[in-house]
Amino acid sequence: MVHKSPRLADRSTRQSYRLTHSKCRRAAYDAYNRAIIDGGTYEELKSAKLRMLLATRSGLGDIAKVQGVTVLLAFAFTQPLLALLGYSSSYARIFQFDVIGVSLQLLLMSLLNVYFYLDLRGRSVLLTLTFLLGNVIFTGMTLWAGPFFYGLGFLASLFVADLLGLFYLSRDLERIDYLTFMRAQ
Repeated sequence: MVHKSPRLADRSTRQSYRLTHSKCRRAAYDAYNRAIIDGGTYEELKSAKLRMLLATRSGLGDIAKVQGVTVLLAFAFTQPLLALLGYSSSYARIFQFDVIGVSLQLLLMSLLNVYFYLDLRGRSVLLTLTFLLGNVIFTGMTLWAGPFFYGLGFLASLFVADLLGLFYLSRDLERIDYLTFMRAQ
Protein backbone atom coordinates (compact mmCIF):
# COMPACT_ATOMS: atom_id res chain seq x y z
CA MET A 1 0.00 0.00 0.00
CA VAL A 2 1.42 3.35 -1.04
CA HIS A 3 0.94 6.23 1.40
CA LYS A 4 0.07 9.47 -0.35
CA SER A 5 1.23 12.72 1.15
CA PRO A 6 -1.65 14.83 2.45
CA ARG A 7 -0.14 17.77 0.53
CA LEU A 8 -0.96 16.04 -2.72
CA ALA A 9 -4.45 14.97 -1.72
CA ASP A 10 -7.69 16.85 -2.20
CA ARG A 11 -9.02 19.42 0.27
CA SER A 12 -11.32 17.10 2.22
CA THR A 13 -8.49 14.62 2.72
CA ARG A 14 -6.22 17.39 4.03
CA GLN A 15 -8.93 18.50 6.47
CA SER A 16 -9.41 14.91 7.60
CA TYR A 17 -5.62 14.61 8.05
CA ARG A 18 -5.56 17.74 10.26
CA LEU A 19 -8.49 16.48 12.32
CA THR A 20 -6.80 13.10 12.72
CA HIS A 21 -3.57 14.78 13.88
CA SER A 22 -5.54 16.90 16.33
CA LYS A 23 -7.40 13.84 17.61
CA CYS A 24 -4.10 11.97 17.99
CA ARG A 25 -2.69 14.76 20.13
CA ARG A 26 -5.79 14.82 22.29
CA ALA A 27 -5.75 11.02 22.49
CA ALA A 28 -2.14 11.11 23.71
CA TYR A 29 -3.08 13.39 26.62
CA ASP A 30 -6.17 11.32 27.37
CA ALA A 31 -4.18 8.07 27.31
CA TYR A 32 -1.74 9.46 29.86
CA ASN A 33 -4.58 10.56 32.13
CA ARG A 34 -6.36 7.21 31.69
CA ALA A 35 -3.19 5.33 32.59
CA ILE A 36 -3.02 7.30 35.83
CA ILE A 37 -6.71 7.11 36.72
CA ASP A 38 -7.15 3.45 35.78
CA GLY A 39 -4.00 2.42 37.66
CA GLY A 40 -2.04 1.38 34.59
CA THR A 41 1.29 -0.37 34.84
CA TYR A 42 4.53 1.53 34.92
CA GLU A 43 5.23 0.55 31.30
CA GLU A 44 1.78 1.80 30.19
CA LEU A 45 2.35 5.08 32.02
CA LYS A 46 5.80 5.46 30.49
CA SER A 47 4.49 4.73 27.00
CA ALA A 48 1.59 7.17 27.39
CA LYS A 49 3.96 9.83 28.71
CA LEU A 50 6.23 9.40 25.69
CA ARG A 51 3.26 9.73 23.30
CA MET A 52 2.15 12.87 25.15
CA LEU A 53 5.64 14.37 24.91
CA LEU A 54 5.82 13.62 21.20
CA ALA A 55 2.33 15.02 20.59
CA THR A 56 3.18 18.26 22.40
CA ARG A 57 6.44 18.70 20.52
CA SER A 58 4.74 17.88 17.24
CA GLY A 59 1.98 20.40 17.89
CA LEU A 60 4.39 23.19 18.78
CA GLY A 61 6.54 22.26 15.78
CA ASP A 62 3.54 22.47 13.46
CA ILE A 63 2.69 25.91 14.81
CA ALA A 64 6.28 27.05 14.30
CA LYS A 65 6.28 25.81 10.69
CA VAL A 66 3.04 27.56 9.78
CA GLN A 67 4.06 30.77 11.50
CA GLY A 68 7.48 30.66 9.85
CA VAL A 69 5.88 30.50 6.42
CA THR A 70 3.47 33.29 7.39
CA VAL A 71 6.34 35.52 8.52
CA LEU A 72 8.30 34.84 5.33
CA LEU A 73 5.29 35.65 3.16
CA ALA A 74 4.52 38.80 5.14
CA PHE A 75 8.14 39.93 4.77
CA ALA A 76 8.14 39.17 1.05
CA PHE A 77 4.94 41.12 0.49
CA THR A 78 5.35 43.89 3.06
CA GLN A 79 5.20 46.78 0.58
CA PRO A 80 2.16 45.52 -1.38
CA LEU A 81 0.31 44.72 1.85
CA LEU A 82 0.97 48.17 3.27
CA ALA A 83 -0.15 49.78 0.02
CA LEU A 84 -3.30 47.64 -0.01
CA LEU A 85 -4.10 48.69 3.56
CA GLY A 86 -3.37 52.35 2.79
CA TYR A 87 -0.26 52.75 4.94
CA SER A 88 2.95 54.49 4.06
CA SER A 89 5.98 52.33 3.31
CA SER A 90 7.68 53.99 6.29
CA TYR A 91 5.65 51.60 8.49
CA ALA A 92 7.38 48.56 6.99
CA ARG A 93 9.75 47.96 9.92
CA ILE A 94 6.96 48.23 12.50
CA PHE A 95 4.81 45.89 10.41
CA GLN A 96 7.62 43.34 10.22
CA PHE A 97 8.33 43.54 13.97
CA ASP A 98 4.63 43.07 14.66
CA VAL A 99 4.28 40.11 12.28
CA ILE A 100 7.08 38.32 14.13
CA GLY A 101 5.57 39.40 17.46
CA VAL A 102 2.14 38.02 16.57
CA SER A 103 3.73 34.70 15.60
CA LEU A 104 5.51 34.61 18.95
CA GLN A 105 2.24 35.53 20.64
CA LEU A 106 0.57 32.51 19.07
CA LEU A 107 3.36 30.34 20.45
CA LEU A 108 2.84 31.89 23.91
CA MET A 109 -0.89 31.20 23.72
CA SER A 110 -0.13 27.59 22.74
CA LEU A 111 2.22 27.21 25.69
CA LEU A 112 -0.44 28.65 27.99
CA ASN A 113 -2.95 26.20 26.53
CA VAL A 114 -0.68 23.25 27.37
CA TYR A 115 -0.09 24.58 30.89
CA PHE A 116 -3.80 25.05 31.51
CA TYR A 117 -4.46 21.53 30.24
CA LEU A 118 -1.81 20.15 32.58
CA ASP A 119 -3.33 22.25 35.39
CA LEU A 120 -0.05 24.11 35.95
CA ARG A 121 -1.64 27.50 36.44
CA GLY A 122 1.40 28.86 38.28
CA ARG A 123 3.45 28.51 35.10
CA SER A 124 0.71 30.27 33.13
CA VAL A 125 0.75 33.18 35.56
CA LEU A 126 4.55 33.33 35.43
CA LEU A 127 4.58 33.46 31.62
CA THR A 128 1.80 36.05 31.51
CA LEU A 129 3.58 38.26 34.05
CA THR A 130 6.86 37.86 32.15
CA PHE A 131 5.12 39.05 29.00
CA LEU A 132 3.40 41.93 30.81
CA LEU A 133 6.49 43.22 32.58
CA GLY A 134 8.69 42.64 29.56
CA ASN A 135 6.24 44.50 27.35
CA VAL A 136 6.17 47.49 29.72
CA ILE A 137 9.95 47.60 30.11
CA PHE A 138 10.95 46.87 26.51
CA THR A 139 8.28 49.12 25.02
CA GLY A 140 9.41 51.93 27.33
CA MET A 141 12.96 51.41 26.11
CA THR A 142 11.91 51.47 22.46
CA LEU A 143 9.86 54.64 22.98
CA TRP A 144 12.95 56.24 24.48
CA ALA A 145 15.19 54.91 21.66
CA GLY A 146 13.02 56.38 18.91
CA PRO A 147 10.74 55.44 16.00
CA PHE A 148 13.27 53.12 14.37
CA PHE A 149 12.70 50.63 17.22
CA TYR A 150 8.90 50.89 17.57
CA GLY A 151 7.31 47.44 17.76
CA LEU A 152 10.49 45.82 19.02
CA GLY A 153 9.36 45.96 22.67
CA PHE A 154 6.34 43.77 21.92
CA LEU A 155 8.52 41.33 19.98
CA ALA A 156 11.25 41.20 22.66
CA SER A 157 8.81 40.64 25.52
CA LEU A 158 7.18 37.74 23.67
CA PHE A 159 10.57 36.29 22.77
CA VAL A 160 11.62 36.26 26.43
CA ALA A 161 8.28 34.83 27.59
CA ASP A 162 8.40 32.12 24.90
CA LEU A 163 11.97 31.13 25.75
CA LEU A 164 11.05 30.89 29.41
CA GLY A 165 7.88 28.95 28.55
CA LEU A 166 9.71 26.47 26.31
CA PHE A 167 12.40 25.97 28.95
CA TYR A 168 9.85 25.26 31.68
CA LEU A 169 7.62 23.16 29.42
CA SER A 170 10.52 20.92 28.46
CA ARG A 171 11.47 20.52 32.09
CA ASP A 172 7.89 20.07 33.31
CA LEU A 173 7.00 17.47 30.68
CA GLU A 174 10.06 15.41 31.61
CA ARG A 175 8.93 15.55 35.26
CA ILE A 176 5.21 15.22 34.60
CA ASP A 177 4.93 11.99 36.62
CA TYR A 178 6.38 13.67 39.67
CA LEU A 179 4.24 16.77 39.22
CA THR A 180 1.09 14.71 38.72
CA PHE A 181 1.50 12.40 41.69
CA MET A 182 2.95 14.92 44.14
CA ARG A 183 0.13 17.37 43.45
CA ALA A 184 -2.43 14.62 43.95
CA GLN A 185 -1.36 14.06 47.57
